[in-house]
Amino acid sequence: MVFWKGNLVNILRTDPFKAVNFCAFDTYRKQIRRLTGNEEATNTERFIASAATGMTATVTYIQSNLR
Repeated sequence: MVFWKGNLVNILRTDPFKAVNFCAFDTYRKQIRRLTGNEEATNTERFIASAATGMTATVTYIQSNLR
């Protein structure tokens, strides 16, 4: 039980960050697919969506640290 001590605080800290990452990736991937007109995302399109998600995550992480 000691192993889980403090885990709730860690979950409350990381969950919003992860949620923004998942939402941003799906949003960027859908927008890129809509622009290119492809049915399925290519590896390049996934890479671009991942890079944009990384930039979004960096902004989110900075805001988290400023608190």
